[in-house]
Amino acid sequence: MKKILVKLSHFLIPCLILGSTLFILGSLVSSQPFGHDESVYLTEARSWIDGSPADEFKIYRPIGMAGFGWIFLNFGDSEVFVRFFGVIFGAVALLFVHLLFKRMFNIFVALGITITVGTSTLFLQEAPLFQNDVPSSGLLIGILWLLYIYYESAGKSKVIYFVGPLAALAFYLRYGVVSALGIIGVLTLLVLVPKFIKKEGVDYSKLGTSLIISILLFVPHFIQSLVVEGKLLGILSRSGEAAGRQYLGEGLLDYIRLLPNELGGWALGITAIIGTIVTVVIIFRKNLRENYAGLLWIGSIGLLNFIVTGLLVHAEARYVFFPMVLLSGTGIASLYYLMRNWPKAFINSLIAIFLLGVMFYGVNSYQEINSFFRTKEMDLYSVAYVKASEAIRYDSTDNNGCAIWAIPTNRPRVSWYSKCNTLKINNAATFKKDFRIHLRKDHYSIVRATLKEPQINQDVAVEFDIILTEIFRTENLSKLYGGDLIVYRVTRKNSDEEDYLNLLEK
Repeated sequence: MKKILVKLSHFLIPCLILGSTLFILGSLVSSQPFGHDESVYLTEARSWIDGSPADEFKIYRPIGMAGFGWIFLNFGDSEVFVRFFGVIFGAVALLFVHLLFKRMFNIFVALGITITVGTSTLFLQEAPLFQNDVPSSGLLIGILWLLYIYYESAGKSKVIYFVGPLAALAFYLRYGVVSALGIIGVLTLLVLVPKFIKKEGVDYSKLGTSLIISILLFVPHFIQSLVVEGKLLGILSRSGEAAGRQYLGEGLLDYIRLLPNELGGWALGITAIIGTIVTVVIIFRKNLRENYAGLLWIGSIGLLNFIVTGLLVHAEARYVFFPMVLLSGTGIASLYYLMRNWPKAFINSLIAIFLLGVMFYGVNSYQEINSFFRTKEMDLYSVAYVKASEAIRYDSTDNNGCAIWAIPTNRPRVSWYSKCNTLKINNAATFKKDFRIHLRKDHYSIVRATLKEPQINQDVAVEFDIILTEIFRTENLSKLYGGDLIVYRVTRKNSDEEDYLNLLEK
């Protein structure tokens, strides 16, 4: 009976983790307007379906997100429906977390890190969205799980064949994981391979096949990069340029400042700090490196990825979800190793207290995030932009489409809800050029009344040689949001025919 229960638990616990995560994340999904990144991916996906504009989707944006957007949009385009992409991948990510740490350590460590991650504000806030950070991180954790299975089997396990597909999927969902994949490869060679080659009866045949599969799956990206950018790493270079940092290491300084609580909550933050300390100690102690290769492997991958991410990008908690999971898991596993020789009853009591404490903290995290999402549904600023975009959509009756000038931070959202081209606000000459490019379309400007950024408003009407006709105005936005939101229909003082003739002359 005991053996049956043990074997049954190997199946039931993962099913329970998957099912409960789907339920919890599903209950958090909100109908708040799509955010910046969500709108970028979805406008590109929609353009594949009906040809609507997707101006904000640049070459450095991952094509995989648009691909999954296309799949979901073929069945529905509501905020709640599309965001179930994040729910599904969030549940898979947490399942991979459990499987990795159970394989490397034991069920207690696995449950500890699974509950810690699953109840963190970082996971609960990011997973129920149409974004790529949690999905790509989950796939990276899945890669580590497969690599460790292969390592333990001395090369006999066929799971190595799935490493390439998971790596390619993570990459096409988020090009930024290329640094994480490189770190995983290098540290696997340094930490696990020396022990791997000493195993009896090592089989290398499956490794070669796996490498071929991986290369074939990445080839399309580099062909696209060569065609579009003229060099193999052109798209990745563009991704690096779009990182948004003010200086090298800006993100790292901010991440250190945000630890422990503001990078996912106290439980995740404190255990990640412990994991960082343990990793550094193991690195500088030869006997520990020999005896705790598993801890060294995941801890060093997490620590190096955390540092590299902080050096290359501006700080956002979602960017370091992957290293935070690994460092937190290292911390929890090291605490277990530290206490394993203590009296069994005492250890079990501590484990129970820890799990109950984290679960209690998780209830508070859930309530906090749920309240946050419900507040976002009624956010005056976001809702106002949706209403303004929809006003344009209904006002525009021209079959040739519409074009809108709006401030940069809101162009993707405006594009999604209006189905219009979104144009940059620049000088009069650039404006006239853009106007002529979209000559046959209806033209609009979205203005925030008190904002000092460049806008197409009455202040520039004479300089830009235009007539602005107000068609929509909000009346409940405070100065905190840049004042009332106003939508103008834009027409040139010259007639369309004169503009068209001028265009032909050009």
